[in-house]
Amino acid sequence: MSGRPLTLAKLTRPRLHEVLARPRLFDQLDQAAERPVVWLAASPGAGKTTLLASYLESRQRRGIWYQVDPGDADPASFVYYLGIAARALERGGRGEPELPLLAPEHGRDLEGFARRFFRALCARLEPVAALVLDNFQEVADDDDGFHRLVKAAVGEIPPGITAFVLSRSEPGERYATLLADARIARVDGDALRMTLDEVQGMAQQRGIDGPQAAAALQSSCQGWAAGLTLLLNRSRAQPWEAGHGGDEQTLQHVFGYFAERVFDSESPPRQRLLLQLAFLPWITQELAVQLTGAADAGSLLSGYHKRQLFVERRHVA
Repeated sequence: MSGRPLTLAKLTRPRLHEVLARPRLFDQLDQAAERPVVWLAASPGAGKTTLLASYLESRQRRGIWYQVDPGDADPASFVYYLGIAARALERGGRGEPELPLLAPEHGRDLEGFARRFFRALCARLEPVAALVLDNFQEVADDDDGFHRLVKAAVGEIPPGITAFVLSRSEPGERYATLLADARIARVDGDALRMTLDEVQGMAQQRGIDGPQAAAALQSSCQGWAAGLTLLLNRSRAQPWEAGHGGDEQTLQHVFGYFAERVFDSESPPRQRLLLQLAFLPWITQELAVQLTGAADAGSLLSGYHKRQLFVERRHVA
C-alpha cells in the first residue's frame, strides 16, 4: 500500500464548474472572517456551498471541508472523522501524533475534551485556514453532544483560522452566548440572492447576452441560484427567449429539485399536508389548521420557515 491519506467524499471540498466569481460577497466574507465563526444560513439551492468553495479558492485558503450528516449526532463519530481529516493535512512528513478519540470516560467532561481536541486540530492547520462544516442542519438542534463539541471548539479557534458553518437554519438558542459575544458573523439568504449583474454574468457564460434576457431571467428566478441554473440548463436544449422562462419543462425541473431536497424526505402524512397547503399563495398558521384539519399544520409551516425551506414569514398590519 502507498500509505497515502484516506480520501472520503465526506471530507472533500466540492469541485467547481462554470462558477461566477461574486466579488461583493467575497468582500463581505472577508469582513465576516475577522470573527472566529462565519454562519451562512439560506434555503436549499441558494448557492452557499458554491459561494464558499469559490471564495476559499480565490483567497487560497486551505483547511478542512467537512460534510455533516445525521451520523455526526454521535460525538465520537464526529471526532473520528475530523481525525481522518487532520491526518490528510500532514505535510512534509512531520508525523504528528494521532488526535485523541472520544472515549466513554470523556463524557464526564465533554467540553474539556473538545477544547483539547480542537486546540490540537487548529495547530495542524495553516496560519490562514478554514474549517468548513457544510450541511450543518443535518444534526438536529436537540442532539446535545455534537453541539456541545462545536460550541466548545469556538473558544479554541486562533486568529487567522475561521470556522464556516453552512446551514439551512440560523444559529439555535444554544449559540446565543456566542452571538452576544460577537464571535459569530452571520450571512443570510437575502445577501446570497443573485443581483441583476450577477444573473447577467452567469447568462453570458452560457451564451445568453443582453439586458432584456438578464432581466427576464432575474424576474423568473428571483435571485435563487438553483432556479437560475435550471433555467440556464434548459436554455442549452432550447434557445432562450425572454418571456418564456416559465415553460412547463423548466417548472417540472424546479418541482423535481424541491421534491428531492424537501418533499421526498417527509413522512406520507406531512407530504399530504404540503400538497394541501400548496394551493394558496399565503396562509396563516390558524387557517392552515382549519384547512387541513391537522393540529400540527401551523408548526409545520413554522418549522419550514425556520429551516428556510421555501416558506417566508410576512407581517401583515
